[in-house]
Amino acid sequence: VSFAKGVCVNENFLGLYHNDQSDFSRQVGVALKGLHQTPLPDPLPPALQSARLRSVLDANASLLIHQTDTFKRNEASWRGLSSQASAEAADFVKQHRSLLDDTTDTALLHGDPHRDHFFVTRNDDNSLRLSGIIDFADAVYFDPLYDFTSVHLDLLGGDLALLTDALEAYGINPTPEVRTKLL
Repeated sequence: VSFAKGVCVNENFLGLYHNDQSDFSRQVGVALKGLHQTPLPDPLPPALQSARLRSVLDANASLLIHQTDTFKRNEASWRGLSSQASAEAADFVKQHRSLLDDTTDTALLHGDPHRDHFFVTRNDDNSLRLSGIIDFADAVYFDPLYDFTSVHLDLLGGDLALLTDALEAYGINPTPEVRTKLL
């Protein structure tokens, strides 16, 4: 943190002007592309291989699918979501479970890109500039879209237009299929 210039984005991001949010979203897309283009070592370090992350994703998907009926009876919830939201998440995962099988070890990811990990400053013209990204403790080699899940839901507040800005700046065409896989 002592090397990061500026302030972390945290909750103040949603109070920024839309132009600042859009510019920042594009900068995030460019920054993630730079990270994801880091040359991969051969062999991959065991601690950063995707097996760990894939097992977590598989376990969460299995738990959600297994608990669907309980969620629908309003007897349980998952990760703080209401029973209805948990049931909807379970139905979504059940319908799109095969997308988890369509992931490959392709890039070095941050692994936990949320608001507290992105720092910004103002340029001389008062435009917002991404000035640093911290905390790579959850770094892993995995499908690049995985980083965009947290970017979309946390950093960008779930705003599809801002997600589109970030994906396009990265070079990903934000098709409905890409958005479904991301979620």
